[in-house]
Amino acid sequence: MPKLNLETKDKAQELIKAYLETNASDVLAQKINEGVRIHKDGKTLVNKKTLDGFMVYAADEAKKTADKEANSAYIDDSTVYGWAIHYFEEDTVEGTLYNEDGAEYKPPKPVTPAKPATTYTPPAPKPKPQMSLFELIEEQKPENAPNVPEQKTEEVTNDTPPDEELSAEEQREILEEIAANDIESPAVQPQGSPFYQRYMQIQNKYPDHIVAFKRGEFYEVLGKNAEWFAKELSLPLSERDCGFLERVPMVGVPIHAVDIYIAKAVQKGLKIAVADSLGEVKELPKPAAEQSKGSSIYQQYMNAQSKYPDYIVAYRLGDFYEIFGEKAKQFACELDLTLTGRDCGLPERVPMVGFPCHAANTYFVKAVNKGLKVAVFDSPGDNSIELYEPKQALPTEPEKHWIDEKTYIDDDGIVHDIETETEETAPAFDMSAFDTEALAMLDELFGEIIDLR
Repeated sequence: MPKLNLETKDKAQELIKAYLETNASDVLAQKINEGVRIHKDGKTLVNKKTLDGFMVYAADEAKKTADKEANSAYIDDSTVYGWAIHYFEEDTVEGTLYNEDGAEYKPPKPVTPAKPATTYTPPAPKPKPQMSLFELIEEQKPENAPNVPEQKTEEVTNDTPPDEELSAEEQREILEEIAANDIESPAVQPQGSPFYQRYMQIQNKYPDHIVAFKRGEFYEVLGKNAEWFAKELSLPLSERDCGFLERVPMVGVPIHAVDIYIAKAVQKGLKIAVADSLGEVKELPKPAAEQSKGSSIYQQYMNAQSKYPDYIVAYRLGDFYEIFGEKAKQFACELDLTLTGRDCGLPERVPMVGFPCHAANTYFVKAVNKGLKVAVFDSPGDNSIELYEPKQALPTEPEKHWIDEKTYIDDDGIVHDIETETEETAPAFDMSAFDTEALAMLDELFGEIIDLR
């Protein structure tokens, strides 16, 4: 467990520190103890974070989750611990900045440029009014030019017909030409950082899923899905620089807790696509086409059961016969057997009842006497089948399995000693109180002399 150089001032900070020391990776512990180098204002600085800074950060995050005009908010411990991991892990969150020599960094004061002195600019002279043709002639006329009597000119009236208006077709052609000249080439839109482009490629491939992409010690969700994911799971929403003019909404979940949060999201009906750094994607919950139909043995059993729907199928697996599902419940209830369960590769364990092979005939007889039909398979995948029905004559005499000259075991698992046992005395040893594993071990010893004392 890494040791963190964090100073605590109260009980709350002690709890946060203890959680970080228990759950922080070696990389995160190094960040906390040594700080992270960042570039700012043209300098290389060391960004170190403290628990005091985290408390301020946590208070701001709590305000975001509180209702409007509320004076307080309830935040559970797991959420606060998640904030702590995010605060110390995220490099974009600034703590206290130091120069490389260890001195605290003081940002330079902004320099206000001096306003240039205003100079008086005289107004430009007004242009002379345009001279008429007659004024120009008069101005260029030589002084000794003979006087020429003025000719009378006809007065121009406004009765002259105006220019003809353009037709609608001509107006349309002129507007199209103006619009074509005014069209500018579209501006090239930024594509975002390489990480963002890879994220969006996966998001476009799984449009109905929320993509959680592994990055360092976190799984991150970006964009609108980040806002939705944070809202549903009460997680802090932050932002990431993805190469655009504005930062992209982001929510991060630490690797050690990602399974918990994804399970909560799936329970709320969300579809999650979990992508690792290599781009391999796992869909949760699994698509219906990929959901397991059970183990191969269970599928073989159900295939046999579907062929004999009126029978209770008993499959031999090793030294036992086993019955699954609803038929197992019926068989256990009728014969007063213990119902257990087996992991068959499904989300939940399948009901199962089992009994040793050496006692199978006894159980089959009891089942048939109660009106049940039994279909017995010797092994999974075996096409040979034996059907037991109530109309069949079945052996009623229990078989005796002799251990030595005076001791035997009947089909019910009861040990008998013929020298000491009488009709009025109890059997020497009752194996029915043992579980199926004990019976299986005893079954392997048939034919050998064993000491039962």
